[in-house]
Amino acid sequence: VASSSYSLDVHGGSVENGANVRLYETNGTGAQAWVVSHDANGYVTLTNAGSGKALDVRNGDAVNGANVWQYTSNDSWAQKWVAVSED
Repeated sequence: VASSSYSLDVHGGSVENGANVRLYETNGTGAQAWVVSHDANGYVTLTNAGSGKALDVRNGDAVNGANVWQYTSNDSWAQKWVAVSED
């Protein structure tokens, strides 16, 4: 279970494609603010409020340990997420 003291963070508050997204201590910056939206099939897209870029799996790599970064929204599978409740 992830700690509530950490947030998804765009490294260095970058607005560039390919900037790494990591877990980082929560600090309330725009690099950690995400807009959540859903498509017609229920998939979730996370868009960083500071950069306007989507949370994206680098090159769409469907493997353990794949890098996650931000990238211009393109409606690809690399940017579609499934939210799961842990209740």
